Amino acid sequence: MGTWRLLFIPLLPVVFAKFQFSIPHPEVSASLHADVLLPCTFSVRNTKNGLKFVIITWKRNGVQLAQYKDDAIQNTSRTELLITELSKGDASLLLRNVTVSDEGDYKCEVHEAPNTRSGNVSLKVTASPKVLVKPTLLLVDKENILACQAEGFYPRNISIEWLKDSSSLPKQEPLYFKDNSDGTFSAMSYYNYTPTSSELGGNLTCRVTSGSHLRHVVEIPLKICKLTINVSPKTLMHGEEEKVTCRVDGCHFSKVTVSWKRNERTFTVVHCQGTKECESEATFMMSTAEKKEVNYSCEAEIEGLGKPLIERVMLNVQGENKPLIIITWILSAITLILFLGLAVLMAGFHYHNKSFIMSDIDVPQVIVVNKEVTMTCNFSGKRWKFEKAVWRCKAEGKQWQQIQYDDSMRSARSIESIQGRRNSEEEQTGTLLSDQETSSITFKPSEANECLTFQCQVTVVSTITGRTLTKKKEAQIKVVARDTSEVT
Repeated sequence: MGTWRLLFIPLLPVVFAKFQFSIPHPEVSASLHADVLLPCTFSVRNTKNGLKFVIITWKRNGVQLAQYKDDAIQNTSRTELLITELSKGDASLLLRNVTVSDEGDYKCEVHEAPNTRSGNVSLKVTASPKVLVKPTLLLVDKENILACQAEGFYPRNISIEWLKDSSSLPKQEPLYFKDNSDGTFSAMSYYNYTPTSSELGGNLTCRVTSGSHLRHVVEIPLKICKLTINVSPKTLMHGEEEKVTCRVDGCHFSKVTVSWKRNERTFTVVHCQGTKECESEATFMMSTAEKKEVNYSCEAEIEGLGKPLIERVMLNVQGENKPLIIITWILSAITLILFLGLAVLMAGFHYHNKSFIMSDIDVPQVIVVNKEVTMTCNFSGKRWKFEKAVWRCKAEGKQWQQIQYDDSMRSARSIESIQGRRNSEEEQTGTLLSDQETSSITFKPSEANECLTFQCQVTVVSTITGRTLTKKKEAQIKVVARDTSEVT
């Protein structure tokens, strides 16, 4: 009978690792122009070999962005595989200076024979808007055309809302969008608002909400003020040096500049910051040498106000030495008396002509297609009686056309000439004259990007001589569409 022998052979323990692959975060967000890491991790089956037989490849839309193979890395100018992290099983891809065009899916593939695994990372790009509001200072009892601009945001999802005391204002218009060259967007919202005296000190707000889930919020407050600009004194003594003060107040100013101008040339300037009033003092000496027409104005440039606040003033002169003619032989020289009387009359008439002053045409800051806009022309002069005002307009390269009440071309709705109406301090606009009269037109431009020239011609009659005098002013405007290129 045979004998069985049992042979015991000791077995050495063998541990087989498992090849693993993972995309920890399938969706990643990055801010515009920032750097972002697209995650991809792995573990090899045979740790003894390290990365000797590992190939790692990143692609987008079939185009290779980076690769690790045979212990060498191939990168591009904006993508990089981090060699120090690969040995730790981290195959994440660094993407530098993210742009909107980088948004999309990226494929990470890891190969260790015979295993190959891959997965996608979706990159979302975001850009918060830069918000600008003009004007930020609103005048009481004046129509203010508000513009809130959101610039350079992505994605296109955005909301712009006008608020008063945290409540939405009524009748808000749709937004105007613009595509930017870098793939981002811009949007503009307009709103016409006329605050009343009861709203002094109150705030309006432009609220911009953006982002894929409308989570990014920016609020820009606007201030309501009742601004006044006053010149004192307005009557000077002939031949004497006197100081005249121009003062602007009615609001808390961040920055304001008050300037005196003579024939549109600045000769005195004062800068104020963080104050409720600002004034500029100038020295005048009025004499008979100033027979020619000289225009004086005080101008206030206020931070947050759409355009300068201007007061054009006439400085009256008292005590001026007038020609005194002593006639010692009245009875013997009747003809001489008539001659001298005529000479005095002509000199007075010449001075009388100079007393009639006409302002520039007051043109609104923003003129938008299909929006009614009113332009005014102010004039003033003692002993002059208003007769008529004629408004004309012409397009570039065209002939002048007189604006009639039923003129449908420019949709001119009315022409109003008002005698003797004087603006109160509450109604003062950017152009002020003492004892002023006003002519105005209201029209609705029908085409954008057209240049129009308007002319206001005023005819008055002297209450002293009965002579007719005509003066005219012109203003050129450009009608614009409601887009972001017009807000700056």
